[in-house]
Amino acid sequence: MNEAEILIVEDEWMIADFLKSCLVDLGYSVTAMVGSGEAALKSVADHTPDLILMDIVLQGSMDGIETTRTIMSSFDIPVVYLTAYADEAIVVKARETGAYGYLVKPFKDSELKATIELALYKHRMEKKLKESENRLYTTLKSINDAVISTDEYGRVKFMNALAQFLTGWNFEEADGKPIKEIFDIRSSDHKPESLDVNLSGKLVQGPTVTEQVKYMLKTKEIWDMYIELSSAPILDDKGSMKGTVIAFRDITNRVHTEKELDKYREHLEEIVKERTIQLTKSNEELLKEISERILVEEQINASLKEKEVLLTEINHRVGNNLQVIYGMLMMQSDYTSDPRCIDIFRGCQNRIMAMALVHDILYKSKDVAHLKMKDYINRLVNRLYKSYGVQEERVALLLDIVDLSVSIDIAITGGLIVNEFVSNSLIHAFPDGRKGEVRICIMPAGDRYELTVADNGIGLPDDIDFRNTSTFGLKTVTTYENRKSWGQFELNRENGTEFKVLFQNKGN
Repeated sequence: MNEAEILIVEDEWMIADFLKSCLVDLGYSVTAMVGSGEAALKSVADHTPDLILMDIVLQGSMDGIETTRTIMSSFDIPVVYLTAYADEAIVVKARETGAYGYLVKPFKDSELKATIELALYKHRMEKKLKESENRLYTTLKSINDAVISTDEYGRVKFMNALAQFLTGWNFEEADGKPIKEIFDIRSSDHKPESLDVNLSGKLVQGPTVTEQVKYMLKTKEIWDMYIELSSAPILDDKGSMKGTVIAFRDITNRVHTEKELDKYREHLEEIVKERTIQLTKSNEELLKEISERILVEEQINASLKEKEVLLTEINHRVGNNLQVIYGMLMMQSDYTSDPRCIDIFRGCQNRIMAMALVHDILYKSKDVAHLKMKDYINRLVNRLYKSYGVQEERVALLLDIVDLSVSIDIAITGGLIVNEFVSNSLIHAFPDGRKGEVRICIMPAGDRYELTVADNGIGLPDDIDFRNTSTFGLKTVTTYENRKSWGQFELNRENGTEFKVLFQNKGN
């Protein structure tokens, strides 16, 4: 909380200086020290303080009490009186001005602080209460419902403008009159009824009572208005009833409209009856058509199921055949000790593995035409790490692949591309136990997707043109350039080797 700013009005300058010193020590700020009522009024006008310490006896034509009365009439500032006299007459005069405290000289610092804090607190609370009352009063005046409030004896204490308009009573006339005289209602069947303040005791049973029954309200002369009303008790902090608030609204137009609607309702019921007969006939025809369509859908679903079974079987058989070829290559590699031949066999095995993995995933999937690229690449690259005996502790694998379903063609081509680039990275990029990382990324790029395979190894030598090389793997990769869904490869030799290529996922 900010420190309070205090104005000292004291004609004894030694006392004023002492007061200022005490206030500063207590954490307050002193806006000014003046010795007369006229100077106090000017100081307040120039710089409004949070509180005024006012000596009752002042030099000049105005004493402290008259000065306070003038300040209170124009400014909302709490005043605490200072005096060397405890005369009862002076105290009474001071109290009548609405001062917030009274200190008899001499006083202790603790007494000064307690009086100031109590005055500031009381002023804040009074200000909040006044604001709350103003908000409530403004709300009741501007609310769309008519509002009347009473005291515990059922006497009118408030009426907003709409309540005055609907009842025909001005508040000046109704103030203090019994609610039954101002708010005279009867049931809509015109049987005499009087309104009890507590609505026959209902109000004390709950916070709100709402009467949904339509009433007729009698203005000053005639019964000419239908209303709906709600009523709630005003309770004190002990739960005792101190009055009632009644809110009501004019529903005369609505009642007349309802009567007109009743006339149309009968006519509409006849129309509905006729339409029901027509709809029943149409419904029978529709049910027949639906039955025929269901039969056709069942035939289509049966045909689709047969095709799915066939595709699943094809995927299974292709996968098995690729596995057989993979096994034959592995057996053949056991008959040679030439490292180049072994690498060739291993490269062929890995390419077959990339294609076989597609069919293995499809065989186990409910969707035999598409597969998740992220899962496929993850499984493929992990097998390559095992195939080449590379540990992720030495060459880290970083995958950043968007959730993407692709067709079989895209998956196989993409798998072979990743297989070749990752294989080259694992074989050549990290010689002599060098550590590094391999990064694979698939992200949207406009209406296409971008595949990136990169490593931070020793890099591709400058004299090697990957499009004109004797290695089978890179030759295979370049055959996919600018074909079908694939674009042109881009090579970046900075910080290792990075290949990028765009593709369209037409099969998704």
